[in-house]
Amino acid sequence: MPTSLRGMAEKAALRKEHRFQNLTNELTPKYLKWCRQRLNKKSAPGADP
Repeated sequence: MPTSLRGMAEKAALRKEHRFQNLTNELTPKYLKWCRQRLNKKSAPGADP
């Protein structure tokens, strides 16, 4: 995980009331590829309610 995202995750964990305004700059192709590689390939698609 990139350092900037790790810092945001830590801030979110420590300050539950904090709201981030814009995270689109952090969603780089490299980061999205990193996330995709960590997905469980056997899990079903879709969202849980």
